[in-house]
Amino acid sequence: QIDHRLLDYSIFRSVLLIFLIKALRASRYNTERYSVILITMVCTGIFQTFYIFSRTPVDLSMIGYGVFGILVFYFTLYYRPLRLLDRMLVNVVSDMPEALFFFDEGGSCIWANHAGVDMTHIINDNYEQASDRLSQLFGNVIQTEEESPVQCKAGSGEEEKSYVLQKRSMTDSRNRLAGFFLTIRDNTSEQLKLEKRTYEAIHDALTGVYNRTGYYQIIPELDLNATCMFLIDIDDFKSINDTYGHKAGDKVLQKAAQLTKRYFRAEDYIFRVGGDEFVVLMVRAREDQRNLAGKKVEHINNMMNDGNDDIPNASLSVGIAYGIHAADFKELFEQADHALYATKQKGKNGYSFWKKGM
Repeated sequence: QIDHRLLDYSIFRSVLLIFLIKALRASRYNTERYSVILITMVCTGIFQTFYIFSRTPVDLSMIGYGVFGILVFYFTLYYRPLRLLDRMLVNVVSDMPEALFFFDEGGSCIWANHAGVDMTHIINDNYEQASDRLSQLFGNVIQTEEESPVQCKAGSGEEEKSYVLQKRSMTDSRNRLAGFFLTIRDNTSEQLKLEKRTYEAIHDALTGVYNRTGYYQIIPELDLNATCMFLIDIDDFKSINDTYGHKAGDKVLQKAAQLTKRYFRAEDYIFRVGGDEFVVLMVRAREDQRNLAGKKVEHINNMMNDGNDDIPNASLSVGIAYGIHAADFKELFEQADHALYATKQKGKNGYSFWKKGM
């Protein structure tokens, strides 16, 4: 019997040693599993040793090994190393580039990751400070029940940044509200790229004014009856290109656009709708301001012929029409085109107002 017990304990000790080595060398994911099984085996061995030396008449040995078998079955097939996973999840969440805040059901912040701490300047893990600072940055985002992504901006001037905020509820095992968490992602660079693409899509690359696409996007937003259209054509532009070259022609186009910007208001819209054709939409315009409209054209033409730069002299022919006489912007464009044709017929370098019968 002694030899039998020595053999059993030698085998048992070898098994414990094997599990100890596995617990030390296995991956972090399995280390906890091997450690729990090892502890279970040690407890079962103590249980069996107590049975042997106490000479208890009840067969506790089989009970102990039965419990051990159930525990081994559970830990090898079903057990999930919760502590390790919790640590892993905390590390992952803490190092996320997005700011993350957890709130209880009352709206008090109970935890924030590193990005959230940096954003709200939390000191000494006093997470309750986060609620007030988030409200200062983004308003009442915490109080809203909306769970779809929200685009917000914070800061001003060069310090202004764009963020995407999303709030999600958390429930317990009984599906009761346990709180919520808020993710905040800085998408400033994405917004700047989007704004740049949008700008380039509706602006002329050479002159910086709106292009034809921009024209069709903007006219639905304008009040036709309070709009005055200037249809501008550079006189003999083909001859300028043939005589001085295309680079000089480009400079003439740029000069025409810059002078038009100078003599019209910031709220007016300037478009390059063709090769040498521009449209100006003057908003909040009245027909009794014809003299003002004509003087704008005269000033631009005078500056186009100032000869104080290395840009060839040029002149503009302009047709002017008021939206109050048109049914839509298409008809307004046609009226301005008729007026432009009348200017060309008069000898160019000037302007004409549309009137019935043109």
